[in-house]
Amino acid sequence: MAEFDIESGSNPRIKRLVGLRERSARDRESRFLIEGTRDIDRAIAKYPYDPNRATRTLEEAGWRRTPAGAVANATGALLEVEMMSGAGQGKAATIIGDNWRVAGVTPILNILAPARERDREYRASFPGTQLNGRSVSLENFHFVSGQLPRPETGFVELNRGSFHDAEIERLHNIAMTSFDGEQRRTATVGFQQRMSQMAGYAPLYFSVEVILAKNKVKGPIGNYGPQIGTTWNVFEWEVTE
Repeated sequence: MAEFDIESGSNPRIKRLVGLRERSARDRESRFLIEGTRDIDRAIAKYPYDPNRATRTLEEAGWRRTPAGAVANATGALLEVEMMSGAGQGKAATIIGDNWRVAGVTPILNILAPARERDREYRASFPGTQLNGRSVSLENFHFVSGQLPRPETGFVELNRGSFHDAEIERLHNIAMTSFDGEQRRTATVGFQQRMSQMAGYAPLYFSVEVILAKNKVKGPIGNYGPQIGTTWNVFEWEVTE
């Protein structure tokens, strides 16, 4: 009767098959750190690398190439954009600035010394762009009015660019507070889509973490926002046979 053992729930092959089916269902439903991750990727506006399109867009706005390669307006003023970054992001800022030059933009790099990095008021007063490192969690989405830097708090809030939009805030609030899973998913996709269309920020890359775990342990995902270490979500881990 050994052929019937495959029907047993205790059979390792059945356990593995069930586990794979469950993971496949989670993948289809996009149940990752942010609900609807794959839906977000399909919905957001994407801007492929296209120097020619960038040139046309600048020309439509009245900027023309000079013999030196930079663009200037009718009065001869160059299109200068400041980029602020910490010392640890200086290399990334330089690379981005070089890419801007290809499009004709003149980057003004402002790579902060450690003392300046600790000056919260100064960091909240940049006139152009700023490089930052952020978690992908909903709790760490700071582009809302409640995170606008204020003198009375010592400029501790993290929306340093002071970007905010009423519709984005409405959707983000639903994503953070609704008990309805479908409402949270729809709102999360919606505010990320609108954010990408308004170009409030431009994601650059994800940092990589290496996690060592035994083959039988499923679930470790590393640091997540304010959560430190690799065991904070241990209650979600699975140990397979």
